[in-house]
Amino acid sequence: MWLRRLVLCASLGLSSFGASQNNLGAGLEGIADWSRTSAFADLVKQSRGFGPADAPWSGTVPVDARGWPTGDFGIILGSWPGMQNVGGTYKISFNCATTPAIATVASPGTLSNVSRNASTGMVTADLVYPASGDQLMLKFTGTQGGVRDLKIMRPGYPESAVFTTPFLDHLTRFKTLRFMDWTQTNGNPVKTWAERSTPQTPSYAANPSGVPWEVAIDLCNLKSANAWVNVPHMADDAYVASLARLVKKKLRPDLKVYVEYSNEVWNWGFAQAGWNLDQAKLEANGAKASNLRYGGETNEGVWAARRIARRAKQISDIFKAEFGATGWRTRVRTVLACQVAWPGHWLHEGLKFLNAVYGTPSNYLSAVAVAPYFNLGEANNNNALTVDDVLSALTASVNSLKTETWMEDCATLARVHGLQLVAYEGGPDTFGPNSITAKRDASLDARMRTLSVDYLKVWFGYTDGLFNWFVGGATDWNTQYGTWGLTNDMANQTAPKILAVDDARQAAPYPLNQGQAVPGNVDARKFALRGNNTDYLTWENAQFWWNDWRGRYRDYLIRTSAETTFDVDVYAGATDGSTRLKLWVGSAYLGSVPVTNTGSWTSYAYTPKLRIRLPKGMHGLRVLLESNTGVSLKQVRFTTVP
Repeated sequence: MWLRRLVLCASLGLSSFGASQNNLGAGLEGIADWSRTSAFADLVKQSRGFGPADAPWSGTVPVDARGWPTGDFGIILGSWPGMQNVGGTYKISFNCATTPAIATVASPGTLSNVSRNASTGMVTADLVYPASGDQLMLKFTGTQGGVRDLKIMRPGYPESAVFTTPFLDHLTRFKTLRFMDWTQTNGNPVKTWAERSTPQTPSYAANPSGVPWEVAIDLCNLKSANAWVNVPHMADDAYVASLARLVKKKLRPDLKVYVEYSNEVWNWGFAQAGWNLDQAKLEANGAKASNLRYGGETNEGVWAARRIARRAKQISDIFKAEFGATGWRTRVRTVLACQVAWPGHWLHEGLKFLNAVYGTPSNYLSAVAVAPYFNLGEANNNNALTVDDVLSALTASVNSLKTETWMEDCATLARVHGLQLVAYEGGPDTFGPNSITAKRDASLDARMRTLSVDYLKVWFGYTDGLFNWFVGGATDWNTQYGTWGLTNDMANQTAPKILAVDDARQAAPYPLNQGQAVPGNVDARKFALRGNNTDYLTWENAQFWWNDWRGRYRDYLIRTSAETTFDVDVYAGATDGSTRLKLWVGSAYLGSVPVTNTGSWTSYAYTPKLRIRLPKGMHGLRVLLESNTGVSLKQVRFTTVP
C-alpha cells in the first residue's frame, strides 16, 4: 500500500539554513582594567571604580546619583604586565570646582599641563606614560566636592572616540558579537530596566550590568555585525520588553539579534543555576498549579530544565510582541542553550516539555545553542607537558568530536524540532593550573592554526549555523585561567588562532558530512541519545516500547546533498497487530503507517511509503510509536522519486 502524501518542506518550516560562507562570530571579553583587548579609548570605562586616594584598591568612596565621587579619590585604570603599545601621552579631562592635585599611585608616569577653564570648570592635564609601564593608578586630591565626567583618553584618541582602532579592526572578521561577558551576565543582580547600566555610567567594568546595551548595539552597527544578547536571569518581563524595544529601535534593520536566556543556567558555578532550581522548586511545590509538573513530573532537575526552556519561550514571545510576527521571523533568533555534554537532560527534557505544552518549538524558537570546546582531557592533570603533548591531546579531542555522540545528539534534537544548531561558545579549553608555559607556547605554535581549522571543519560538518569563538580579542596566556583569546596581545594579529579564523571565514563553506546520508538506508541503531559507546553496533535492531525514557520515538540525523523528493518507508517488526508509527522530518509531519505483525523482534517487513521533498542540508527524522506497544526498527529507507 502506498500513502502518496507529498510534504513540501518549504511550506512547513523545514529550511536548510544555507550559508554563503562559514558563519563565524565571537564572544567579547569582559571589560576590566587588566583587559588585553583594550576595547575602549577612555580608560575610565574599564577602571575598577573609585577608591581611597592613596590606596584605590582598598575600598570605595561615596558617590553621587550618577556614580561620580563626592570627594577625593583614587582610581585603578590599568594592569598591563607584558603588554605592548601602552606608552604615550594620555589626555585627562574632567569637571571640578577647583584645580585638584593629580598624582600617580604606585605607578610610573609624569603629569603636566594641568589647567582649569574658569568659565566651564573643565580641568585638563597630560600624563606621559612609559612603554615599559605595567600598571596605572591615579589619585585626585583637593577636589572640593569631587570630580565629574572624568575621561582619560589613550594616546592619539580624541575625546569623542569610544572604541580603539585595533579593537575595531580585529572585529571586522566576525558576523556576530556575543555580549555575555561584556554585560556581566553571570550572577547579574539586575531585575528591572531602571537598575541597568547606561551610557552615562562612569565605569562599565565596575557596574554589575557591565557595558550598556546602547553601547553594544552601537558597536554592532559600526561593524555590521549581528548582536547576541543575554537576558539577565532575574530580569522581569518589563525589562525584556524594554530591551526588545531598544534593539528594534537602535540596531540597524539589516542586522539580526540572537536572544539567549542568561548563560549556562545549568552550570552550578554560576549563581543563575542555583537560582533557577530554587525558583522551579518554589513554583512546582507551591499551592498553584504549575506546568512544570506536566505529566505528573516530580524530578526537581527536570523542573529546572523545563523552567529554562519555558523562560526562553517567554522571552521570545516578548520579542515577537515588540518586533511583530514578520520582524521576529526575519530579525530575531531566539536560542535555547544546553549543556553539550548532557543533552539527554537539559535539551531533551526542555524541548519535549515545550513541544507538549506549547506546540512546535520552531514557532517560537530559532536555534539550539551549545559550546563544543576541545580540551586536553586527562592530560590536563599533568604538570610536565611539552608543547607536543598539549597539541597531541588537543588533536585527540578534536578527532573525538566526530565520533562522540553528544554532538550528534544536539544536532539531531535541534533539527528534529526544525531548529538550527549554533555554538554560543567554542574553541580550545586549556583552563587549569598545570603546564601553563606549554599551553601558552602550544597556542603560539603554527600547528595550532591547522588544528583550529580542522576543529571548525568538524563543527561545520554538523551544521551551517553560527560558531562564536570564545573569546575574540586578546587575553593573558600566562595564567591558569586558560588561553581563551584569539591572541595574547592585540599587537599580535598573526597569532595561529587568528589565522585559523581568517582561513575559515575566507574559505568556501565547509561540507556537511555528519549524520546519515540519504537517499539510502538510515541505520535504526544510530539514534540520538543512545549513549556515547559502540554497543549499538552489536545489536541487530533498535527496539523500544511506548514507555521508553527517551519518549516513544527514535530520532536520527540525516543529510541530503541536493533538494530531492523521497519515498520513505520503515523496515520494522512487531508482535502486535495494532502497532503503528508516525514519521516527521523536522516539523513536517509525513503521516501514520501500520507495522506488520512479523511475530518476532528479528523479523521485519516494510511499512507503506510516505513522500517528502527535502532541501539540501541537515534534517532530523523522528519515528514515533503511535500505539501502546513495542517495535523493532531495522532501517528507514529513503528512495529517490524520479
